[in-house]
Amino acid sequence: MTKKKIVWVAISIPLILLIIAALQGIYKAQNMQNDPLNLGLEYPKSLIGKPTPFDKWMEWGSPETLDGTNNEYWGIYLPNANLTLITSKDSQIVKYASFSKVDVVDKIEELEKSN
Repeated sequence: MTKKKIVWVAISIPLILLIIAALQGIYKAQNMQNDPLNLGLEYPKSLIGKPTPFDKWMEWGSPETLDGTNNEYWGIYLPNANLTLITSKDSQIVKYASFSKVDVVDKIEELEKSN
């Protein structure tokens, strides 16, 4: 192996490792923004079809009722968990769940059409 190739390999390997570490840090920071309580990125999906998790509200934050809430569906945002939920007012079952604050007007209209 020539001297130039050795130098190139010696420089490129640490540089690649540094880039990988930086990308992992960025990915983790983005996930922490979306999932501040580290519930798991698939967690919102696991709530759909289950009872409204009233017992989690002390940890997840006081619910903020969102525009679009009507007599049938309640759209809420739980700030500490960065979760938006839409629940049926009659059954208190979660119909929609997502990280981040979501405009639920369209989501509620979709739910009403599907019934």
